[in-house]
Amino acid sequence: MKKFTAFMILFVACVLISAAIPQPVAYYSFDQADGRLRDSVSGGTTVIPSTVAIRSGGPAGSFLSLQRQESSCLSLGKGYGFAGDFSISFWMRTSTGYRDTGAMLLGRHAAGYSNGYWFMINAEWGYGAPDKLTFYYSNATVVSKTSLNDGRWHHVGVSIRKGEGAALFIDGVMEAKGQAMPMVVPDADFVLGGINWDKPKGSFTGDIDELALFDRAVEAADMQGMAANPGWFLTQSAKPGVPGTAKSEGASMRIILKSGPAITLPTADIIRIEFWE
Repeated sequence: MKKFTAFMILFVACVLISAAIPQPVAYYSFDQADGRLRDSVSGGTTVIPSTVAIRSGGPAGSFLSLQRQESSCLSLGKGYGFAGDFSISFWMRTSTGYRDTGAMLLGRHAAGYSNGYWFMINAEWGYGAPDKLTFYYSNATVVSKTSLNDGRWHHVGVSIRKGEGAALFIDGVMEAKGQAMPMVVPDADFVLGGINWDKPKGSFTGDIDELALFDRAVEAADMQGMAANPGWFLTQSAKPGVPGTAKSEGASMRIILKSGPAITLPTADIIRIEFWE
């Protein structure tokens, strides 16, 4: 039996990945219990309607739970109308074998026009594919290779560079790249759980957690870091509740097993990691 220690390599890798992730322009942890959704960057709040629930047991605390009905969505106003480089990161989960079509997870888009952006699972209106996730951006699309209707939490990330197009990441792995397309900013709300059909309308049954938006193109290594550590933004120490500069003592390590379970441990609690074969 061969035994070796890899703690220092893994520790340094974890700290470097965490430290590289830029600060978002908006971050929603969905951990509030006062009936209001809070952007931890700006401090702005939004009333959570009764048709939307906050539940415990997400990748990093509580999560947003939505139902496929018109009123089960949440508008964050006319923010995040990016025209240049931008990125979005979040976690999502559907039921096993989820088959609803036209299921919009989130986006800023006015239906019927070539504008804005949205995320959709399954196929509809000539876009997407069964079980897969589609990201639409002003009449261009990228579609995941991974099937996401398996009842498990998945990290989703998209990074757009003006003049280059979109890169779609699933669980930290880049799965698709799309063509460059000028972003048309719509006169519409940013909606969680649906999009705008004259007004925000819900169309998605499932869960969303740890939503972060960036006004820059996030690098592949940063997407890997966010996928590896769902609670990364919560560990930052600029000030309570606000993402900021990473500190090595706040780093953590997430181990994902083939069978599905995941374990997240603060690196400060780890003495060493040993492997046998």
